[in-house]
Amino acid sequence: MKFQIKLGHMLPVAAGLMVALYGCAQLPFSTTPPADKPQVDGRITFNNAEPSNQLLLGIKRFDGANFQKLTNTTTTDTKGNYGFARLVDGKYQVFYDDQGEDVTDPTVNTVGVYNSEAVEIASASTPAASISFDVSWDFTPTIKPEGTFRVGGADTFGFKALPAHSDAEYQILLADNDKKAVWSSNWVKTTSFTWNGKRGTAVAAPSTAYTGVGRHFYQIKFQKPGTTYGKEGYYGQTKWVPFFVTR
Repeated sequence: MKFQIKLGHMLPVAAGLMVALYGCAQLPFSTTPPADKPQVDGRITFNNAEPSNQLLLGIKRFDGANFQKLTNTTTTDTKGNYGFARLVDGKYQVFYDDQGEDVTDPTVNTVGVYNSEAVEIASASTPAASISFDVSWDFTPTIKPEGTFRVGGADTFGFKALPAHSDAEYQILLADNDKKAVWSSNWVKTTSFTWNGKRGTAVAAPSTAYTGVGRHFYQIKFQKPGTTYGKEGYYGQTKWVPFFVTR
């Protein structure tokens, strides 16, 4: 079951809720060194304050080529504090995924997925490596959930910047009703995107014919400038926002 979580008015986190970032393979649970002391710890906040709920977190380890999701998970306390122990030496990222696949509430105020920047740990390291981040994002889209975008009109995909990262750059991904990609923009430091109604990938003005109308979805992605989405810098995305295309 998917949950759409709005911090401040959140649904309880189910004990069996799976934390997963689509496309990430799983590595086996790290069993050494046999220590209970956290080797990666930190605090997850909402608007730089206590999240009020316990949040489920996952962790990924660099395998020499990519960051792969481990089976390890942990839950914060209500103040947002967490810790991961029993990790082998290596480079790690902590991630949050509230599993709220589609936005149905226009006031949803969290990221959908957040991956932290990477840190190195060693078994003899003291204190633990620290990773903290904020999950608030009242992105207030101009094309609201179940709203309409008219091709050739004055409509734009606008939103508020991610408050935790003033340097972030953004990309919009637009998909059809089956969530198959139709258009993705370039990565830019802007919070407003235009779409000419055509198909393309990572372009400002796509040119391939596309005649789709009706229900579609879009998603705003963010990343640390100078890095690559899915690599060592912070990155993440909103949930899918459903909307309707007219021509």
